[in-house]
Amino acid sequence: MLTDHEPSSTRLINIPVIFNNQNYKLLLYTNDLDISNEPVTVSPILDNKRGNMNGLDRSLEVLSNQHMTNGFQSDKKGALMIVPIPNIYNINDFGLVDVSTDKMKHFRKTLFEKCDKLKPVTRGLNFSYSNNLSSGKKMVHEIGNYRISVANNLDDLMNNIDWSKFELPSNFNDRFSTLQDSNLYPDKQYAYVVAQSQKSVKDDGFGIAYPDVGYEYFPTAHEIPNNHIATNESSNISSGSMNNFQNNFGYNVPINQGKKSNDVKYDVKIYNLTDKQRQHVQFGQSSLKFYNLDNHSVIYDLLSLLDLNMIMSRTGQRAIYSIDSQSQLFNFTEMSGYMNNQNLMLEY
Repeated sequence: MLTDHEPSSTRLINIPVIFNNQNYKLLLYTNDLDISNEPVTVSPILDNKRGNMNGLDRSLEVLSNQHMTNGFQSDKKGALMIVPIPNIYNINDFGLVDVSTDKMKHFRKTLFEKCDKLKPVTRGLNFSYSNNLSSGKKMVHEIGNYRISVANNLDDLMNNIDWSKFELPSNFNDRFSTLQDSNLYPDKQYAYVVAQSQKSVKDDGFGIAYPDVGYEYFPTAHEIPNNHIATNESSNISSGSMNNFQNNFGYNVPINQGKKSNDVKYDVKIYNLTDKQRQHVQFGQSSLKFYNLDNHSVIYDLLSLLDLNMIMSRTGQRAIYSIDSQSQLFNFTEMSGYMNNQNLMLEY
C-alpha cells in the first residue's frame, strides 16, 4: 500500500487462463481495508443479508456517495496501492476482472471454505472512463469498489498515469522508490496496477490477467520506504529531499523513519491453481507449508463458478478468457507473522 491505510487478511489467487490463444495468469487480489470515517462495504460473501449486488449496483453506489470531479469521486480518504506484475514481453493491454460479481463472490467463498478444511483441526458490470488516448495518458477504470489504471513499465507509471484521478499520500515519492528496489524486483520488467479503493471494504479487490512469464508470481512484498518499518514504539518524520518526481507532483515529501529490519508482518493467504503438487516452499528464512485441494470434481465445480468477463486496460473493450484445463489442483498456504520482505515466485 502507498497510503497509511494498511490492508489485512490479504488473499492472492493465481489461476492459469487462456486469452487470444495464449497462456495468461489471472491474479485475484483481495483484502480487508479500513478507511477511517468511511462505512465498511461488506461483500455478500460475508453478509448475506445485503442480498444480491451486481457490478452495476456497486459501481453506481460508489459514484453516488461522493462528490464528483471530472466524472470521478473527489475522495480524500482513498487508499492507493501499486501492484507490480511481471511484464517481460512489455505488453500494454491487460485484462481487468471485477471480483465483486455474484459469480466471483461465490467462487471465492467456496474456494476459501474448501481450503480452510485442508488445515489441521488444531489450528458485475464495469465502467471505463476514457482519457484522450492520443495524449498518452492511461485509461482509468471503475472496477467494483476500485479505481484502476495500468502502466506497462516504470517509465509509463511515472509519466502516463493520470495521477489527478488518484488521491496521493504526502510521502508518495518516498514510498514509490520501493518499486525501484532491485532486491524486491530484480528483473526490472514489470507492469504496474495502480488501484485506489473507493471506500472501506471487506474481502474485496480486483483481478488482473497478464501473459504467463514462466513462473507463478504472488506480489507479497511490502512497500517500505527506504527499507524502514514504522512501528508504534519507534516512528518519526523527517524532511526528505526532492527527487525526479518533483516535476510530476510538485511537493517535498517526508521520509518515514522507524525500526530497520528485513522482516515485515504478513497476513496473507495464497491459493495457486496448478498441475504441480507442493508440500513446502522456502520463503527467505521461513518454510511455507502447503495444503493440496486435489479432488478433480471439486476443482471442476469451483472453476465453473468463475466470471469469465474482463475489461481491457488500454482500450476499455470487453473480452472473455477461458480456464487452462491442464491445471487440476489448488495449492494453499498461509503467511502470518514476521518474515522476509520479498515476493513469492514459484518455478514450474
